[in-house]
Amino acid sequence: MCGIAGLLSRKHDDDALGGILAAMNRALSHRGPDGHGMFVAGGVGLAHRRLAIIDLTDAGHQPMVWQEGHLVLVYNGEVYNYIELRHSLERLGHVFQGNSDTEVVLHAYGQWGECAFPMFNGMFALALYDTLADRLILVRDRVGIKPLFYRHVGGEFAFASEMKAFFHLPDLSTRIDPDTFYHYLVYNTPPSPATLLGEVRQLPPGCIMTLDAARRATVTRFWHPPPLVPDETITLEAAAEEVERLLRDAIRLRLRSDVPVGVFLSGGIDSSLLTALANPMVSGLKTFSAGYPDDPGDESHFAERVAQHLGTDHHTVWIDPSDLDRDQLIHVADDPLANVTIVPYLKLAEETRRQIKVVLAGDGGDEFFAGYDVRRHYARMLRLKKIVGPTLWDAGLALGRWGAVGDAARRLFNLCHFSAPHELLASFQVGIPLAEVASLIAQPFAQTLPAQYAMAEETPSFLMLNRQTITSYLSDTVLKTSDRVTMAHGLEARVPLTDYRIMEFAARLPQRLQFHRRQGKAILKHILYRHVPKALVDRPKQGFSVPGHRWFGGPWQHWFDEYLAPSHLQRSGLIRCDVAARMLADYRRGRREYAAILWRLLVFQWWFERFIPESGEHRS
Repeated sequence: MCGIAGLLSRKHDDDALGGILAAMNRALSHRGPDGHGMFVAGGVGLAHRRLAIIDLTDAGHQPMVWQEGHLVLVYNGEVYNYIELRHSLERLGHVFQGNSDTEVVLHAYGQWGECAFPMFNGMFALALYDTLADRLILVRDRVGIKPLFYRHVGGEFAFASEMKAFFHLPDLSTRIDPDTFYHYLVYNTPPSPATLLGEVRQLPPGCIMTLDAARRATVTRFWHPPPLVPDETITLEAAAEEVERLLRDAIRLRLRSDVPVGVFLSGGIDSSLLTALANPMVSGLKTFSAGYPDDPGDESHFAERVAQHLGTDHHTVWIDPSDLDRDQLIHVADDPLANVTIVPYLKLAEETRRQIKVVLAGDGGDEFFAGYDVRRHYARMLRLKKIVGPTLWDAGLALGRWGAVGDAARRLFNLCHFSAPHELLASFQVGIPLAEVASLIAQPFAQTLPAQYAMAEETPSFLMLNRQTITSYLSDTVLKTSDRVTMAHGLEARVPLTDYRIMEFAARLPQRLQFHRRQGKAILKHILYRHVPKALVDRPKQGFSVPGHRWFGGPWQHWFDEYLAPSHLQRSGLIRCDVAARMLADYRRGRREYAAILWRLLVFQWWFERFIPESGEHRS
């Protein structure tokens, strides 16, 4: 796990290019506190920050150069099946100098070219430069666990693990695209491949970008999300057996490390299952959870009971609203990312890093095994709409909009403002009708959703929503959050449930198994029953929760008062101050559905004032 950056430019000599690249690399120092390196030659520069996990010696130093001298690699992530790949390469005559997976990646490309990438089981974002062909190749893993941003303007090309590095480019345009700003407000982060800065893009997951000697870029896919073709013959028992087999092997591979490995244990289904299966493989397994003192929603005691049953060395990290460090949050959420769970997650990662350097996390369980309520909500809404008829339906929507019903009913009505399934998913994420989100934007923009969300209407609705959570929300929000908060403290998070073999098997599961007896995650529960008492499994889903409403109206209230005031909001020219003020006032009168949009406005304002000050001087 590391940070990478690069710059290809014919406008600068190598000394100047090296200076710019060094500044970009320093912006990523938190991702790699164990070492750094650069390669600069002939208008091409590659840089690396190292977090040493496998082969802690200098043999794992990057940039790494192919022994013939024409291939240079910088690489962020882990290829977990590197031992098996190394054995295959050794049988073909390859000789290795060290024991790192980085060297295996380099040799694999030297042997098989782009055909090597589908062989990798892991998380990775990498750049390979061929000095003979003057060609650069960028690659990102199947589901986007590792980030990779790029900028291609006027024959100059730059890339980096995080967007903050681009603010060191001397001619970067900081114009914010209003269409992408709308998408940010809806989804809490700009959906890939866009960013708020029109010049900076994200390489989509599962893709290869090739930049030739003329600096022309082409993008191809080495992996596609598996087709959703349910196998109606499979039984619950058979599905559970296969998922457990695959997950055990995924955990086995992800425990390969030369430093200690632990588990984030929330007490929920995904993390409890990871802990149960990893525990026999690790002596004295350490587990970590977040707790909220004096909060009625605190569930740390469930994690403690699971840990006690399994016999792990458990640690509860207590979270206080005063843990919010505005500067650290924006440094981490720099593209930006307005997921409020970042606040406790940062504290949890910081305390975890004091004891271990690698942690397993349960991300992916909700996306592949029907953990989100939105799918059930959609089915219920269709039935309700059919029963009540269009007149009563429209009346209900009006009541929800006017606030003439209770809080829970109003949230339900707000989610009903959709004409297609992908609009429901968007409304589900922001909590209010999309028209209200649009009313915040002060500049002309196209009120459309990103292409990856607007899928074919003839696709069965359950499959459509399932595909959206896999291809968009998982990468853009869940995995991005995990990467940013753990790497902020030099902690590597590994996510076994995103193993591509599990994803491909999950795509074959029929809806009756995903929602067995009207319960999501039926298969994961069926497995967990074998390891943990049912009383610790059969309880309402909580997830990595945050007592946001209590914090928004208490210790964080002054942030909203200050930064959502017109004197701040008008600086970007993107936000209608009157609409924002009305939403804040309504929230304080009990309209809790505005919490998400207000937090996104606040995070944007912090981001804008840090990275795009009026002076034009970029700080990072």
